[in-house]
Amino acid sequence: MTPSPVIQYPPGQVHSGQTPQSPVGGGGMSYPNWQPVGMTPPTPVSSREPRLFSSRIASPMDHSHFHGPPNRSQYSPSSPFGTSTGGPGPSNTPSPRMDTSSYNLNRSIPNTGGQQLGSTPGPQSPAMQFGCSDQELVDHAARITDRLMNNDIRTPSLYHSLMQPHDPQLAQAGMRPISGFMDNDYPPVVQQQIVTENQFSIVHNAPIPPELNEMLSQGEPKTCKMGVFPEIYRAWMTIESDLYLWDFRDGSDLSFYDGLKEPIITMALVPSKPNVFVSTIKHLLCISTASEIVILGFILTDPSLPMSPTSQVLELVPQPIFVISSDSLRYVVIHGTKSGRIFLGASNGTIHEVAYQAGRGWFKDRCWKKDLSSSYFASFFKFISPGAQGDAVIQITSDDERQILYSRSLSGALYAYDLSADGNGFRGIGHMTFEGIVNEVISVSKKTLEPNLVKKVLTISPVKMGEVCLVAVLESGARLYFSCYHPVMNSTRDINTRPNVFQLIHIRLPPGHCPATSLQRPSSSHIAYYSSGLLALASHTTQEHDSFWIISPLLYPTQCLSEVFFVNKLPGRAVDIQFIPNPEYDLSLQQVSDVVTQHLKWHKQIVVLTSSGSVVFRANKPYEILKSTLIERKGPENIKGHFELGMGREYPLSNSFLLAVHPFDHVDQSVYDMAIRALFLYGNFENASQQSFEGGRVQSPHDRSLDFNPNMVSTPRQETSHSMYGPSDAQSYISPPLAGSGYPHQGINQQPIYASSAGRMQQQGQTGSPQETYQLRSCSPRHDAIYLVVGRVLYEFWNRPLVKSGFLNGPESVKILVPNVQGDEVTYATAFLHSILRFLNENPSLCMIRTSVTPAFGNINVSDGRQLHAHDFERNSLAALKNFLSITLEVLGMWKILCDHQFHIVLQGLDDRLQTTTMKSLILNGQSTVSIIINALISKYLGDNAAVDAISLRLREVCPTLFRNEDAIGSKVAEILAKVRNITDVTEKEALLKESLILSEKISGHSRININNFCLQYGELGFPVGAVRLVVSSAKNADPDQLALSVVKGNSSNNDPAAIRAFQTRSETYKVVFDMLDKYVTLATNAQSPVPRKDDRIQPSVAQKLADETVHAILSSDDEAFHITLYNWLLERKLFDRLLEIKHGFLDSFLQRAADAVTTGKWPGGGTPANDTRVLDLLWRHHEMNSNHTAAAQILSKLAESTTTGLNLQQRLEYLSRAIICCKSTSRRGDLLDVLEDKLDVARIQKSILDSISLKVSAIVSSGTTEEVSSELKNLQDAIDKLNSQLMNITQLYSEFAHPLKLHEAKLEIFHAAGHADRNAIEAVWSDIIEAELSSVSRQPADAQMEIIRRKLVAIGKKYISSPSFFPVEFLIEHLESMKPQDTEDVGWVFTIMMEVEVTFSDLLVIYEKLWKRLNMRENTSSDELQIAKVIIFMVDQFARNEVDLRNIHHIRLELLEKCKQLIAHMMVEFSGRTDDNKQIKMQLDRVQDKLDRYRVN
Repeated sequence: MTPSPVIQYPPGQVHSGQTPQSPVGGGGMSYPNWQPVGMTPPTPVSSREPRLFSSRIASPMDHSHFHGPPNRSQYSPSSPFGTSTGGPGPSNTPSPRMDTSSYNLNRSIPNTGGQQLGSTPGPQSPAMQFGCSDQELVDHAARITDRLMNNDIRTPSLYHSLMQPHDPQLAQAGMRPISGFMDNDYPPVVQQQIVTENQFSIVHNAPIPPELNEMLSQGEPKTCKMGVFPEIYRAWMTIESDLYLWDFRDGSDLSFYDGLKEPIITMALVPSKPNVFVSTIKHLLCISTASEIVILGFILTDPSLPMSPTSQVLELVPQPIFVISSDSLRYVVIHGTKSGRIFLGASNGTIHEVAYQAGRGWFKDRCWKKDLSSSYFASFFKFISPGAQGDAVIQITSDDERQILYSRSLSGALYAYDLSADGNGFRGIGHMTFEGIVNEVISVSKKTLEPNLVKKVLTISPVKMGEVCLVAVLESGARLYFSCYHPVMNSTRDINTRPNVFQLIHIRLPPGHCPATSLQRPSSSHIAYYSSGLLALASHTTQEHDSFWIISPLLYPTQCLSEVFFVNKLPGRAVDIQFIPNPEYDLSLQQVSDVVTQHLKWHKQIVVLTSSGSVVFRANKPYEILKSTLIERKGPENIKGHFELGMGREYPLSNSFLLAVHPFDHVDQSVYDMAIRALFLYGNFENASQQSFEGGRVQSPHDRSLDFNPNMVSTPRQETSHSMYGPSDAQSYISPPLAGSGYPHQGINQQPIYASSAGRMQQQGQTGSPQETYQLRSCSPRHDAIYLVVGRVLYEFWNRPLVKSGFLNGPESVKILVPNVQGDEVTYATAFLHSILRFLNENPSLCMIRTSVTPAFGNINVSDGRQLHAHDFERNSLAALKNFLSITLEVLGMWKILCDHQFHIVLQGLDDRLQTTTMKSLILNGQSTVSIIINALISKYLGDNAAVDAISLRLREVCPTLFRNEDAIGSKVAEILAKVRNITDVTEKEALLKESLILSEKISGHSRININNFCLQYGELGFPVGAVRLVVSSAKNADPDQLALSVVKGNSSNNDPAAIRAFQTRSETYKVVFDMLDKYVTLATNAQSPVPRKDDRIQPSVAQKLADETVHAILSSDDEAFHITLYNWLLERKLFDRLLEIKHGFLDSFLQRAADAVTTGKWPGGGTPANDTRVLDLLWRHHEMNSNHTAAAQILSKLAESTTTGLNLQQRLEYLSRAIICCKSTSRRGDLLDVLEDKLDVARIQKSILDSISLKVSAIVSSGTTEEVSSELKNLQDAIDKLNSQLMNITQLYSEFAHPLKLHEAKLEIFHAAGHADRNAIEAVWSDIIEAELSSVSRQPADAQMEIIRRKLVAIGKKYISSPSFFPVEFLIEHLESMKPQDTEDVGWVFTIMMEVEVTFSDLLVIYEKLWKRLNMRENTSSDELQIAKVIIFMVDQFARNEVDLRNIHHIRLELLEKCKQLIAHMMVEFSGRTDDNKQIKMQLDRVQDKLDRYRVN
């Protein structure tokens, strides 16, 4: 049967293409609606409903490389036929000479500002509600983004942050020449636990290759040196003339070079000059020996790739490239500049250069050496630098941006040389001897610092950006900052401004110099390294190990430099410390703080080579540090002080937001929740104007003045920045450095950021319009944090020109146009923008539009602005951001497609327009340019219709404002499905079904299309995956904000009519699939099919397979509401095992909600009673099956403690036992295992009490009931019910059961569990236990009584023998001896009991001796004394006959023998003077003494 068309279309219309819903309805950008020849344009949809944002913005990047945060990702079907299509690559690009004369390049886009035909009016777009156009909304968001982006790059430079006083009152007194002695210089944020101490992590730790250790162990070589080449990830060792290289990350790839004849003095890896060697040689190895200098080459397998940990294979050319004589000079240091110059430092204090060229010259060879110290300028420099001769040069380094060379001599003198603007010169600038440095430090500090602070200069390092030029690190850890310019200036702005002086400008003391803090201070350091704001020090701690210090800036930018430090123990003595350069991002040229660029692909890594191996430390990025801090402190509530760091709350909050939306660094749901909670907790308007830097200092986290109070209504937030953003023209903003404008920083005389609010308001009144003034003070830190992240993502290319000139095949080839904004950059940024946009869509409350707010953003005046509520303004601003992101994503996606093709061919003839266009102007004002680019791209594909279809489809996915052909797509789908019914070939049928699914998904959001009809046909054709995917797509389009999810989750408090309507729509959509699934299940269980036609009959085995495919397809979607509906379907049919087989994050939350509903008696199903634990058991079984043992343990614990499930105490014990088993199955136990074991111990006490009460009840029932007994029986039965109803705590068990019911053993257990070691109370309990036991056996013979008491005491004693406080041996002995019958023949009854309890013989001997002596001191001889004497005689006799268990004290047997002899002798003396009544005891003492004398210790 042929299905009827879903909708009627104009005749002759071609049904192909795709038109996803537009993310921006109505205005904004106007794109061309192109149409190839022969295709009749569809009827314009002139009343299309404008939308703020489509929930299905297609990513221009490959979806296989993009995943959102866990459980928050976009729909990513697992079926093999995804909807992504791609155009042909560069190799398939049609020839530019194809005929495109018939292609219409001037077609305009249809009007899309109205309502969709045949649809009901929907919610208004932000543009309609604001009374302004979409373009004005985008411009508003762009202005905010620009302003915050500029604030990011306006943070103080290193020089200003060092020189700026912390106290604003001192700012007028001038700059501070010394820092590091104030508590704000090294704030104790780690000690205060508001920042984690794990700011650095060890990523590699490898020992020295064993082959080298074996060689070194055979004999100590004369010369052996070690070092690191971080550029190629290699460590090196020289043994005499042999060179060994290995990968310092894992100790692998050991190679050696033995082509030298003399021992190696020093060597260095230097960059090669461009256009001299083949392209595979990027680095040279320059080696110095006693007689010659040898230059070798390193070969990279693919020179077009950067040197990264995985992209290259490295080979050393065995034959030297150059060999030149050293002319009897000993060169101890070699350094290469970025331009390829090689400098040598000699032991006599001179500097030489090795120069080389591609070919031989008339007067020069290919390679030669020249003495730079003999030139005119150098000679003059030496003339003014006496003492330089003979002072060996031990370090050379260069600033390749300013073209300045620095050197350090053995004596500690520092020299600076100007290499000229082109980097080819050499001129002395200035120098400073070590004595001069010491004097300068004393002078700069005004004699407040001691001269011994400067003992030795460990290293020097250039600072390539800002006013500071050089940093010298001292042995004490102090840093000296030098400048080569007077007055001090940021010379990187103008390379032609050459250095003219070498002067000390600042001294930075190491940690531990602040008298107000007790921070650790680095001890004597012997090696150091400084780069990109990080200082690494290795200090002696022991003879074999070093302490490794890393001092780095605080996470967030501050007015005055605040630093934190990290100390770790190295596995040996440090030999070399190097910074590992990032192949994709030069951190040394970074003009902004790390927090601005932390989303990019870079990490600061430091490799430390020690005597025993190599360790690579990685600096965790600010958001990673926040993540660790949140985890360690268990939530943002405990680190309030963290969000007071920096120059505004928006900085740490931007970290929190980045942590939540980072598309590549996925976090656990708990971390995500903490990050979002922090954003909402500290990002509100309350206290937003109070900055963490009051007067330029770090706000104390213990300052209660900033406590968060969500119930407090406060005034709108004041903007923290002193700057204002101006009109929308580009000239009013400071461009990022990549646009060529340099590094803007706050000037010395500018108003500081921590200026008073009155001052800021005055400045706003002078510099900003009333509209801007209101906007700036109407946004919370959360709003600014979100915008900050957006600005940082766009920062790298926002103001960069789109294109630049390049060459087709090298510099000598044809000049062409190449992209200046690369496709990889766009792809990377797009992932972040998608994630941010997803977050805004998932949190509609942040940007909920108010209908009665204000006219357009651009037309707000003062009176209108005052009437606008701050919260509403912020929501509207974030709604505008969604518009801005949607437009930006479309333009970036289009640019990515363009970069994937032959760029210069597509854009041929557009050079003039694009070379002056930046990405910012293209997004905001480049409508016509975008139209021309898309038309140019499409025109290159017209030679091949299939290729045109592919690129059209891709453009429609990326740029959904183009190509609106929904009607044609619907007809095409109906045509394909009718064709499928008449096809028998399985492969062809499957291909057509997939094609129809791709087309039908594109139109699933249009109300005129009968999606249910398509789904029914897919079910009949045995294609349930298509039905499911189409339903998912339709549900998403019908409810893009997932409003129905709150209703589906059973939130009864949700009375939102829109949510209820969305739920009803989704339910109707899902019903199609579940009807189909019910049909499959029925057919699978019944032999006959209800379908009458034989050819359409579905066999039971096939029906079962289709049912499984349907369930799998639902589970493969990311539609949580669909998942929940499926879970309920399985529960209703009691398919519990099938439900547990599902492995998906949505099932966790569903089962948790179901468990909560059961325990609270609010189960919506109606068929599950409140005390039914099946749903609860499903939850923990699900976690256990998925190896989430911690969650299973927590659920079992809650289940055991529940009060509404009707469990008895035995079942609760079983649940607790299961919880402990689950907890022991995971390595991440934390404190949970201890808590569970404590609960189980208390529960066992409760079970013991229950058993005791049950025995009492049984005894009462068996003895007959009276009225009095009935009352007691009822009370006991109530106690049993209460003990079964819930788990009690220790206090309840004691006060409500053990004490009132006189359960003495339970009281002792409670004391033991609670650690209540009250001696009197415990002795009283033991007395009660003995008395109760005696009273229970009072009718028994004496021997039977003693035996029963013995068993009871042994049973209880063994339980508490390990806790002496709860088994008072001395008290029990005295008590039992006093109650023992006098005429008993069992003298050692008490002694035997204690030995059975495993009290040691030595302890018993001491106790009885003490007891006897106490009784002996009485005036009259008592029977008690004689009884104790008899016991002692019995004990010693047992010992003498080796009948005492001495296993635990066998080592003191001889000592015990002496003790027994002394005690017996003492007793004999005491009894010798007494009457004949004690004759028997005297005889016993004599016998025991004889036995002791004959006793032999084995």
